[in-house]
Amino acid sequence: LFTNSAFEELKEEIVEKLEKYHQANPLSPGLNKETLRSRLSDEPHPLLFERALEELIQENKLIRDKELYLLPQYKDLKSSELEELKKEIEKKFLNEGFFPRDVEDILLEFGDKYYIAKELLQLLQRENILIPISEKLVYHREVLEEVKRKTLEHFKNHKELKVSDFKNLFGGKLSRKYIIPLLEYLDKEKITLRVGDKRVLRKPLTQLSSNKK
Repeated sequence: LFTNSAFEELKEEIVEKLEKYHQANPLSPGLNKETLRSRLSDEPHPLLFERALEELIQENKLIRDKELYLLPQYKDLKSSELEELKKEIEKKFLNEGFFPRDVEDILLEFGDKYYIAKELLQLLQRENILIPISEKLVYHREVLEEVKRKTLEHFKNHKELKVSDFKNLFGGKLSRKYIIPLLEYLDKEKITLRVGDKRVLRKPLTQLSSNKK
């Protein structure tokens, strides 16, 4: 026997699970019926679950779009708006330049669009437009290309690169918060090789320049 209160709890859980799903996957159009049912704490009987879905739709708490179910507030998020937000995120990280703030601080500026911005950030990372170099630091690829250019320029007249040399490439303003992850990124990209407390070029400068082209 399923009481009215238990039935209302089922409806509340459906909405709650969908809300969590939307927050974690704001670019997803919704969930199909069986996937949604499998996410509930106790999978209800299919007929009971179907009745709960229908009531939520009638109460305007749920939308059915073909085979998918979603919450009303996520229905009006148009692809054009997402594209604009994506461009805004990219521009913001480009403007952060050589000294980006922690990625979480930047995302928090998007307010109630935080979760959507986070998902779009991950998309930009998959597209290799934004590149994480540590847990907290994300750079625009154009900025990192400029870091590489400055580094290679240094090696035209020097055989090694010390931490102080690298700092001076950026007007002496680069703190260790940025220096260490950037140097490790250059090592990972096979531009430099760490030897003790210094860096040397991993390959001859002419070879690195031709590879860049």
